[in-house]
Amino acid sequence: MDVGTEQIENLTKTPDRLDSNASWSPDGQWIAFLRSRTLEPGETIERLVKPLTSRLVLVDSQGINYQEVDERSAGGYSWSPDSKRIIYTDAEGGLYIFDLIHEQRQPLLSAEYGLQDDLYFSGAAWSPKGNEIAISFSTRPRPEDMSVEQGCAILNLKDHTSKILKRYTVTLLMPYEGIPPGETLCCGGPGILWSPSGDYILVSVSPLPRTDLPTGLSVIDTQGKQEVFLTGRYGEHLWAYSADWSPDGLWVAYVDGGDRSLWVFNPLDPAEKYRIMGPFCCEGPVAWQPNKRPGR
Repeated sequence: MDVGTEQIENLTKTPDRLDSNASWSPDGQWIAFLRSRTLEPGETIERLVKPLTSRLVLVDSQGINYQEVDERSAGGYSWSPDSKRIIYTDAEGGLYIFDLIHEQRQPLLSAEYGLQDDLYFSGAAWSPKGNEIAISFSTRPRPEDMSVEQGCAILNLKDHTSKILKRYTVTLLMPYEGIPPGETLCCGGPGILWSPSGDYILVSVSPLPRTDLPTGLSVIDTQGKQEVFLTGRYGEHLWAYSADWSPDGLWVAYVDGGDRSLWVFNPLDPAEKYRIMGPFCCEGPVAWQPNKRPGR
């Protein structure tokens, strides 16, 4: 939609497909989104005729030049600052970089960065500086396992080193009837979001039913030396439904996962916090307006 004229253009025109999770490239030339099929007649989420998969698709800002990045089912993705590459995860927990210029796909293997080789990647975020990627991971459990390790780390693309910022154990306290414990736990990880300066990462751990998962929202410096807990350790605001940095990096806005109220925190001093809107005000993601109008 053109904000000035309010003119709306349908870029995909695919009534037989569900297109979601759209994101502009930083240079404004491309849009990435996830595409999945619609349900067959009589089909429900509980009773699928065939699996629902989401594929990562690119389209230019004019709605032409479609490009399907991968035939495999894709999950989270993130643009590089120069808009020339995009990193994404697939349904099997793999991690890939797609080069738009050369139209080439390259896997990122955890062992090449000094990490154990059985990690399941559930999210990835490109740093504003362009030389690092933050990843969210989980160990791959066996069907009989009652616990997994989850966390987040930074991968340096230049020297192929890694740095684990946060790691914790999730233990299943009450198994689901008829489902092996390992399948119940597999395979997530915390949400991750770089600060605009690239010096901090916002980490969001969401609840996992029937486990002792330590939920909450925190800020970790990229050296991994300090973690400031914004939520989850003060008897309120146990987890973040949605969160975002302000463009200047001085504030974090988030929607409380319990009562859906909207809050703003100082990320380095969580005692400085303000409730902007009351309970059950917000259901969708929260986002800051760019710097054209500071403080909004």
